[in-house]
Amino acid sequence: MPPSPLSPPDRAAARLIFTGYALLLSSLLTALLGIWALFACHWVSETGCRGRKVLDWLLYDNHYKYLFPLLVPLGAYWVIADWTAWELFRHN
Repeated sequence: MPPSPLSPPDRAAARLIFTGYALLLSSLLTALLGIWALFACHWVSETGCRGRKVLDWLLYDNHYKYLFPLLVPLGAYWVIADWTAWELFRHN
């Protein structure tokens, strides 16, 4: 196997850039699915979603379609509340 043309710091930087783009893409896809679940699927009939079972399921669902958009704010709230409780426990 030929040696890599990138030096170790360059490989680490390339991997970091790739990870950043992967995180950005997954965030964008989650945001688009959340927007679809909350707003767009109500304006599209079932024929507009034909063959896409997940999108049809979100069209008729009344509870789980709020999971994706609320996952990030509730997760952030949970982390902040947990950190605050831990600090109060440690310092009192």
